[in-house]
Amino acid sequence: MNDSNKKALHEMIQDFFPFAKKEMGFNKPVRIFLSRDIQNAKDPLGKTAYYDPDSMEVKLFYIDRHPKDVLRSLAHELMHHKQNCEGRLGREIGEGPVDENEELSKLEEEANMAGFIVRRWEEKRKKWPNAYYDYNLATAEGEQMGGNPNLQEKKKK
Repeated sequence: MNDSNKKALHEMIQDFFPFAKKEMGFNKPVRIFLSRDIQNAKDPLGKTAYYDPDSMEVKLFYIDRHPKDVLRSLAHELMHHKQNCEGRLGREIGEGPVDENEELSKLEEEANMAGFIVRRWEEKRKKWPNAYYDYNLATAEGEQMGGNPNLQEKKKK
C-alpha cells in the first residue's frame, strides 16, 4: 500500500469507525494506530492487527494488504475492545492456545463475526455513491444521512 492508499485507508477508517461503534455499542474510547512494519509484511504468518486491553489501543498492520482487509481486522479488534469494555476480556482468558480455552474460543468467534460489520458499512456506502468523507463539503452540498456526520450524500439536481 503506497502513501496515497494510506490516506484513503485513513479516510475509510474515519468513516467506518462511528458506524462500527454504533453497531457494536462499546462505550469507552479506543485509540487506533496504523503500523508500517515492513518486516511483519514479509512474514506470511505475520500479524494483521492486535488489541491491547490495558491501553485500549488497536494497532493495524497495513503494508501489502487490501484496505477492506484492514477494516475487517479493525472490526475484529474493536469487538475485542467491546469485550474489554464489558469486562469479558481478561489477561487470564487470552493466554494459551485457543483450542484449549473454550472461553477464549468464544471471544475469538465473536470477534471474527465482526467482519460482517464491514460488509454492512460497505453496502451502506454503495447506496450513496456520491458520499463524501469531508463533512463540511457534504453539509454545504447535501444533507446528513442517518445522523452520521461522516456519511453524506450530494443532493441530486
